[in-house]
Amino acid sequence: MFALAVAACGAAPESNAVAGEASVRSGAATHSPKNCDFPMLDFRAASELTDKEKASVAANLRTAFDRACGEGLFADRPLVDSRSFDRSLLYVMNAPEANVTSIYFGPSAAPPAMLLESPFRSPAQIPTVEELHEAIYCAMRGATPEEQERDGRCLVD
Repeated sequence: MFALAVAACGAAPESNAVAGEASVRSGAATHSPKNCDFPMLDFRAASELTDKEKASVAANLRTAFDRACGEGLFADRPLVDSRSFDRSLLYVMNAPEANVTSIYFGPSAAPPAMLLESPFRSPAQIPTVEELHEAIYCAMRGATPEEQERDGRCLVD
């Protein structure tokens, strides 16, 4: 299991210590832009990842999240959907058949939750900062019909 303490939006991580939990919690912020609190990550549905791989996912997501925060993607709402049972938690799941990393609200999850799915596969393929930023962008804004048609942006299988 795994835990990593990280600081709030725009700050450097406070610690990279590994502990006996399956989550990552954001630290307290002194200056946190609206809706830029980094969610706790739950890796129980990605148990094939090692602690080092989980730390890489968390670090890449943190960088992508901070970039999205700086771009104002969370101006209207936080990343984790308000309908989620736990609005501070993002579930990280292996989706071996997926073609891209995606972040979405799963109303039929038990309990309803915000999910980050990625095709981790074996050996582990950790999503890049760019892939995670794109997943955040698609979850928060989505693509225009033109982008979807031209590039397939934000279209997931």
